[in-house]
Amino acid sequence: MYQSHLQPANHNPHLSHHRGLKFNTLSIFCQLKLHKDKVLRSFPETLVSDYSGPEENRPLKKQAEKHKQKPEYKTLEPEPELNSAPASEAPSPAHYTPSSPKVYSSIRTLRDSLAVLEQEFTQFREDTLANCSSHTQQANSESTPPHVDTHTSTLSLNTPKTSKPTGQHNEADVIILCDSNGKYLNESRLFPGRKVIKLRCPTTQTALELLSEQRLGHAKHVLIHTGTNDLSTRRIDVAKALKQVAAKATQEYPAAKVTISTLLPRTDVPQRIIHSINAEVSLGCALLPNVHLAHHRDIRHYHLYDQVHLNKEGVKMFTRVLKDTALGRTSTSNYSDKRNPAIHRRPAPPHTALSPRPPMQRNTGSVLNLQQRPAQPHSPLPARPCSATLAAC
Repeated sequence: MYQSHLQPANHNPHLSHHRGLKFNTLSIFCQLKLHKDKVLRSFPETLVSDYSGPEENRPLKKQAEKHKQKPEYKTLEPEPELNSAPASEAPSPAHYTPSSPKVYSSIRTLRDSLAVLEQEFTQFREDTLANCSSHTQQANSESTPPHVDTHTSTLSLNTPKTSKPTGQHNEADVIILCDSNGKYLNESRLFPGRKVIKLRCPTTQTALELLSEQRLGHAKHVLIHTGTNDLSTRRIDVAKALKQVAAKATQEYPAAKVTISTLLPRTDVPQRIIHSINAEVSLGCALLPNVHLAHHRDIRHYHLYDQVHLNKEGVKMFTRVLKDTALGRTSTSNYSDKRNPAIHRRPAPPHTALSPRPPMQRNTGSVLNLQQRPAQPHSPLPARPCSATLAAC
């Protein structure tokens, strides 16, 4: 009863038998179709009729041919509920061959075109970067100001130590190597009508490097003021270094008049040390030819606006001494320094009403001399006549 309940009312056993045969046949065809697709993917140019595959696939083909020869299969019409297509309506092998020769050729053509485009893009990028770099370098070279000012024919004090003078220095008449105290030197007023080159020279080592370049030309005057900054390091012999600078200047410019400026006072260095260094420099430069010393004896600590740099009045005095020494207006040549090299007497500062006067010193030497003199016998004075005697007379 249970089986009759499961079976439909219009159940036909003969039709069910045909449906089972059809289902078995279609399943065999589906297996063949899948195998055919596999074969076509591996060998796209091979057809099913020409295929001679493994032995295990041949019985399936024979079984399908036997089912096709049965009369039940021929008289049976296909039902619409089955979604599988008959073997006669199976798509062509070209539909299942995505890797056909035409597709391969198209893919190969596209790959070649892509490679050409990538190569052209790489070349274009390299050319663009090269053009940009060249334009950038040209713009930087145009925007960077030159080290030499051709309008004033002088060099700035901010010129770095590594900058080398150009060939325009060969026509210079006066060369000034000076530290930061020469910042306010006016070259046009110092040497009017002459071409002056001013180079920043903070230390004696910088002076030796500048003199070794041999590009400063054939100058008539060489003025050097350096060494004051070397006092703060206290690691080198400043007097020896200044003598080396003077010797190097006479060696490089034998026909020029070399002026060596002595050290200026500093508030952080005792004045006696500066005096001793200047005296040693005078002795060392005495035998060098064409070397003259510019002594700044009148510059004192009150001429500095800080520990090292000169104020306005100090710059005037400094410039005047340099000019007078270079032009020979003062007797500061080697001969005069050789006669009296180590005397740098400090003049007394100007007296004001607020400054106390120095205490008076008693000259006790005369008293001691009088006490040390031997006693001399005194001659007796003639006796005066008394009043009685005068009255008697």
